Amino acid sequence: MIFSRLTPATLGVALAMAPAAQADITAQDVWRDWQAYFVGLGQTLEATEVDEGDALVLTDLTFSSTNPGNDGETVIRLGQITFQETDDGSVDILVPEVMSATIETLLPEAEPVVMRFDLRLQDMAANVTGVPTEMVTTYSAREITAELADPTIEGDAEPMDIDGLFTLTDLSGTTETTVGGTRSYVQDLDAGAMLYNLEIDDPDSDGRMSIAGTLNTLASDSRSTVPLAVVGAEGMADLLDAGMNVDGSFTYQDGSTAFSLVDGNDGTQQMSAQTSTEGGTLGVSMAEDGLTYDIAGQGLAAVLSLPDFPVPITLDMEEARFNLTMPVRQSETAEEVALGLTLDAFTLSDALWALFDPQGTLPRDPGTIALDLTGTARLLLDILDPTAAEAMAVPGATVAEIETLDINTLEIALAGAALTGTGAFTFDNSDPTAPARPSGAADLMLKGGNALLDGLVAIGLLPEDNAIGARMMMGMLAVPGDAPDTLNSRIEVTEEGHIIANGQRIR
Repeated sequence: MIFSRLTPATLGVALAMAPAAQADITAQDVWRDWQAYFVGLGQTLEATEVDEGDALVLTDLTFSSTNPGNDGETVIRLGQITFQETDDGSVDILVPEVMSATIETLLPEAEPVVMRFDLRLQDMAANVTGVPTEMVTTYSAREITAELADPTIEGDAEPMDIDGLFTLTDLSGTTETTVGGTRSYVQDLDAGAMLYNLEIDDPDSDGRMSIAGTLNTLASDSRSTVPLAVVGAEGMADLLDAGMNVDGSFTYQDGSTAFSLVDGNDGTQQMSAQTSTEGGTLGVSMAEDGLTYDIAGQGLAAVLSLPDFPVPITLDMEEARFNLTMPVRQSETAEEVALGLTLDAFTLSDALWALFDPQGTLPRDPGTIALDLTGTARLLLDILDPTAAEAMAVPGATVAEIETLDINTLEIALAGAALTGTGAFTFDNSDPTAPARPSGAADLMLKGGNALLDGLVAIGLLPEDNAIGARMMMGMLAVPGDAPDTLNSRIEVTEEGHIIANGQRIR
């Protein structure tokens, strides 16, 4: 489960979740409340305690959680952390500048997988203030670095060769905690940059894959609720049942990534790619009533080089966006769903166009793909249940029933032609032995379709016979619009299953 993975890179944020308990907070208050936080996630946090009066020294910190589906256990081990009481009644959380961390995945019928990290925390500071039910943690660090040592599978004669480095710079943030019937958190986090570098050597082929990137000027804020306790948490579904929810956003100002794949036999580069973006956002919310994602990036650029392709594949785009809303629990009633995808104003390089259109016959205007769907649907099983994957893998299994679907936006614009449309449909699910029967209508408009067919024929990408067949099909399904080279079409599906195009039944 996602909350059982406390990675070294997020140690600074995790430290901020240690809340207080009294007006004059003691080290034991902070430690017990920190343990209670993980109890609310169905996990355990243990350590060897040494009480030094005004300080509590914790060694051999161990986070333990059951894997989804009760499939073994994940254990995270850290070094030493000290809770130091101060003269003003608060508690400082002290960590060494260098420590090690180990993540061990224990599976019932497999050898344990062990990953080791070396952590460096420069100028790390965290302080807890407040009262038992209203607590504030302030934290900062000049730099947090996690370096991955080679992961091993016990009993494996030749371990994997992986080098990984993850860095956060100029980290600062606060966490406000309210304890009542649940634990509520309001958090904000800022960082100057996030840098990552991963290199993997294949011991069988001696090939090498590397990926490196940077995100600058990061900011994150979130609100979450964690239950005071949850019994037998085998997955996210149990936590949601107990009252857990999360709502957060993440932004960055700009970033870049480089990827390469090298053949181990002769050292030649098999593939390389570079991407950059002028900024982006990520919004995520999850509760018992559903899951929502909203991801967007602006000013995107990508270059892909392949050894057997004559020119680099270059793509520029003003914006890319994806959104998803869906239920996550089985229900007797339909709930809201949404799906959106936008690839706005994307262009290919002239060198790539020249491969199939050297004379510039086709217009090279920026292209756009946009889809916005909303509706209602009913899940027939809990997709977050650990056993759901087995049920969904059964051939012919039905996971959900769609009741309504609205096409709010449909746009495909490329090479001078544009298809747009809207529509609305309802679905009859009364017969469990047959697919759902849709009824409704969609209104479509095609601009520049004939000109595009002429261009494709002229450059040799489309045989003339196929173009004639396409024109005949458009003539059957559409009627001419008011503007030149414009076709309109209204496609209706009746409750009896008939398909009608512009008033004429075609099925």
